[in-house]
Amino acid sequence: MLKRLITIPALFFGITLCYFFPMISSKNIFVERDLAAFFIPPRYLWVSLVKSFQVPLWNPFNYSGIPLLATLQPGVFYPPHLLYFLLPFNIAWNWIIILHFFLAAVTTYSLLRHLQASSGGAILGAITFTLSGYLISVHNLLTHLLAVAWFPLIIVYFLRYFEKGSMKFLVLTSIFLAVQFFAGAPEISIITIMVLCVIAAFAHYFVDISPAYVLSPATRVKALGLTLSLVFLLASVQLLPFLELKTHSIRITGLSYSEAITWSFAWKDFIQFFIPDAFGYFSSIKKYWSNQSWLLTLYWGVTPFILSLFYFISTDKKRVVFVSLMVASLLLALGGNTPVYKLLYHVPPFNSIRYPVKFIFLFIFLVAVTAALGLDNIRRGVLKDDHRVKGAIAIFFYSGFIFVILWGFMSIFGDTASSFFESRGLVPDAYNETGINIHNIKRFLLFSFLFCILLLVYMRIRFKKTSVFLIILVAALDMFLANTGYYTSGSWKFYIDSNEWGEHTFLGKISNNKDSDRYFVTFKTLGEFNHFPYDRAILAPPYAPLFGLYSFSGAEVLRIGHYEAFSSLLRDSPNIELGKRFLDVSGIRYVITATELADRDFILLQSIEAGAKTAYLYEYTPYPGRFLLYGRIRTAKDDKEILALLLNQAIDLRKELIILSKDVPNLNEHEVRGNVKLISYGANSVALTCSSENDAFLYVSDAYYPGWKAYIDGKEVSIYRANLAFRAIYVPKGFHAVLFVYRPLSFYIGCCLTMLGLLMSIFLLIKSCSREISHGQY
Repeated sequence: MLKRLITIPALFFGITLCYFFPMISSKNIFVERDLAAFFIPPRYLWVSLVKSFQVPLWNPFNYSGIPLLATLQPGVFYPPHLLYFLLPFNIAWNWIIILHFFLAAVTTYSLLRHLQASSGGAILGAITFTLSGYLISVHNLLTHLLAVAWFPLIIVYFLRYFEKGSMKFLVLTSIFLAVQFFAGAPEISIITIMVLCVIAAFAHYFVDISPAYVLSPATRVKALGLTLSLVFLLASVQLLPFLELKTHSIRITGLSYSEAITWSFAWKDFIQFFIPDAFGYFSSIKKYWSNQSWLLTLYWGVTPFILSLFYFISTDKKRVVFVSLMVASLLLALGGNTPVYKLLYHVPPFNSIRYPVKFIFLFIFLVAVTAALGLDNIRRGVLKDDHRVKGAIAIFFYSGFIFVILWGFMSIFGDTASSFFESRGLVPDAYNETGINIHNIKRFLLFSFLFCILLLVYMRIRFKKTSVFLIILVAALDMFLANTGYYTSGSWKFYIDSNEWGEHTFLGKISNNKDSDRYFVTFKTLGEFNHFPYDRAILAPPYAPLFGLYSFSGAEVLRIGHYEAFSSLLRDSPNIELGKRFLDVSGIRYVITATELADRDFILLQSIEAGAKTAYLYEYTPYPGRFLLYGRIRTAKDDKEILALLLNQAIDLRKELIILSKDVPNLNEHEVRGNVKLISYGANSVALTCSSENDAFLYVSDAYYPGWKAYIDGKEVSIYRANLAFRAIYVPKGFHAVLFVYRPLSFYIGCCLTMLGLLMSIFLLIKSCSREISHGQY
């Protein structure tokens, strides 16, 4: 037993290392798609803040300030992220990704063994899931990779409760479900909770021997209720700030139906389980967005599906549960391609979730599970001379000859095969390159033939263990060869070292400022330079936190709603002159653009070539500063009125401040004489001194958000939302010390609830263990 506990994880670890061998040293880091801009910077930021003994509550570098902890993508409370404090960032970054493939294999193996799969079957299921196209695809959608690796363990402990009736298993279920939520993929947590509900309803299908009271309807409801209650408490430190941000974000009213069904799994995408990227979705931007491109690859080959079919011809009563969950997963993943999603769209949270293809996870995981159980059903069927199993083996064996004949034809008559494809229109733009598709089809046919032959070999020879080993080997090699390399790497030194880029970046020019001035990359420019390393070369906004720079935008899903509305004013400005109105009140000193600006208010500082295109860095010379004093104000009753005032060119936004409030201090209109000096600018606080000959409003071009407190000479004052998205406070005449501090109530309440959850978990664990000791179970 001990030998197996060591050997199996060692096997999975070895496979994982082979899968990612070039990344082991971490001189190169994973930068595929979202990783470079969307995930590395916020993680690097919060780790840096903690190392400097600051609580990572607020990100001052993007979107003129935005909550950091409240967003899920940094994973501030995700326990494995402690590795960032033990190793250099690039090493921890790579190994967290690598180790989660290993974790997925180990936890899947554990679940399968718990479901009474043989060791060989459990190994096959674990390898099938780990080497699947799905898992390698979601490595660049990092929160999903981290979350799905815990799914099997959560299911194991929930099932063990129904088997043993011990409260400690519900506590462990809750703890690992909270860990899964901290990973940052709420969609996976929703799927997990859905599965727990189904298991609670059909626990008698999974448990053969159990105390009768455990399987009573009341006990099942209580078990589910206690689990979800504990999860809520344990996760509150992250959950409450997240919910607060959602209520102030662009997702508060949900998404339009067309946006919600973006990247739905299409019926034609089933072919991608057998031919990776058959349609060439990544060959153009148009095809990328008009098709399901959330997953880079889905390749599995025929082995998992055939083995899964062998399970479903068994008499196992769990089949009904598994097939129901698989169908539900597919219906959700198909999104707009079925009428079902039109109904679900009106049910929260589906109206706030983009990319329905995310829900295909459960289908893929259950195919891996049932494939493992199917292998065992073959073993039992051959042993018991089951005619259904033997008949199925014969069918697939003869199908193997079709595979090998097609493979031989395409190998010998390659030109004829290409001509056939071209004559049938199976060429770009509708499909991928003919040569690529033929290569992938040939590999699929060869491995399918080998697998079908091995099924008959298993039935006919005495060396069953050898046959099982060969089946696992063929399945693993098929997926390994097809999916290896579905990641992009980049030099860590090239990524993070400001000197590495030299004159080929705007970093040096922008970082010369000492007053936290912002830079703005035009929306068109972001579209032109939207891939690493070119986005890094032009210093796209997501990279600002890496170098302590301040940008107008960034890469965040839950963007603050009123700030996004202000951004739209700048984005939709029909001309430079109108755009300058909004630059004046945004704290923007530098503008990066893909086109030259013929305007005397912009001075060209530098131009660089990146990806055969030119980007330009300009300084906005009339830049008024980040912190302004106003002697004249206008009030507005709602956002619509503010927008109208901001667009009214008769109003000089440099001299008049627009405030969302009906109750503001009286202010005699006058020209302000005074100045504002920045003392310190931190993640969660801003210290200023303000001197004025008259009463005035101090305007701070930082995003307005609940949780910020303002103090004048130590006394708290009200913060007003100004110019739609920013902050302002009333300042009496004279010299004053002004302090802004971010103290979100949601975080502190969440901390208290999480501590309560931890105490409850410890109490229940101790109580459960004490009861087992008293009953002699230890």
